[in-house]
Amino acid sequence: MNRASRILSAIGFLFLSFFCGIGVAWLLAAVLYVRTIDDLTHIMPFLIAGGLAGFIAGGCAVWRTARSDLKTKAKIDERYVGDGGRFRIYLGAPLSIFAFFLMFLFEPLLNKLGTVAGAWTAWGIFVVIAALGFAAYDRVPKRWLVPLGVIGWLLTVASLVGQAVYRLHR
Repeated sequence: MNRASRILSAIGFLFLSFFCGIGVAWLLAAVLYVRTIDDLTHIMPFLIAGGLAGFIAGGCAVWRTARSDLKTKAKIDERYVGDGGRFRIYLGAPLSIFAFFLMFLFEPLLNKLGTVAGAWTAWGIFVVIAALGFAAYDRVPKRWLVPLGVIGWLLTVASLVGQAVYRLHR
């Protein structure tokens, strides 16, 4: 893998580690502490601490992997990622396109066509985007699949979270 690909993969893994830490902290807080909606305001430091713990754990994994030689990296890639994992990571790229469609065009589509026709049209758009993504998978160089997928997953999560925040404050 080239240097840019390794850096993008490391950054993506660190972001995912951070959010996984927040998710684990959220689950622990929900089970152990949160009883009412007012309790949610008090757990933000706990969530940030969970995110930082996930970020540090991910940083240790990235640092250990980055220090290894090429043969070991190839073994790690084949053992933990493999062809199926590479494909699942890559799926973030077409899904990010659909997430942006949902974010900006879905509501106007429903207003224009109606609920039923708009939903079926959105389904058709999803199928077309998925088919184009599957077709592009074989044509994209193998070294770009993981970085494209990681960037796609990050954009997907960011667009869906942005849409949720927008709807909450509207």
